[in-house]
Amino acid sequence: MILRHVQHKLASKNTIMHALFIYYFLGVNRVVIARLFRKFMSTISSWIERYENTSDYNRKVATVVGSFSDEHKHWVVSYYKANPVACLDEAKRAFETHFKKYISVTTVWRIIHSFGLTWKVLERRAIQVRQDDVFRFSTNLPRSTGRTKTSSFLTK
Repeated sequence: MILRHVQHKLASKNTIMHALFIYYFLGVNRVVIARLFRKFMSTISSWIERYENTSDYNRKVATVVGSFSDEHKHWVVSYYKANPVACLDEAKRAFETHFKKYISVTTVWRIIHSFGLTWKVLERRAIQVRQDDVFRFSTNLPRSTGRTKTSSFLTK
């Protein structure tokens, strides 16, 4: 069962390192290593070739070119600063309405997360906004006798 699970998965860096060790230091040929690690021989060959070319056994880091400018990203962040309780769908709709450009919910999440706005941070900001609203409301209550009636009503 474990072999079936491992057979069609990407190898970890540790597995690649062990395969290279077996090839270079123990002198085992590629066919045996491929059979041992349940990988195609072409996979083992590409590991060896990459190690010989770059002296590194890590995978290539995929570089994704984002289609959103800094203006777009800052708009999303400022939207969440103004509306900390907004859902991702709401931010997506607001972005698409404002810029007339498609954005996925996942991209909205990646943008706000890259600026350090985790759900915990947004939750704290929302609580702070609510506390500020309550404080502002309580200070704006009329200072007349009606205030005591309102206060007694609120405490009941």
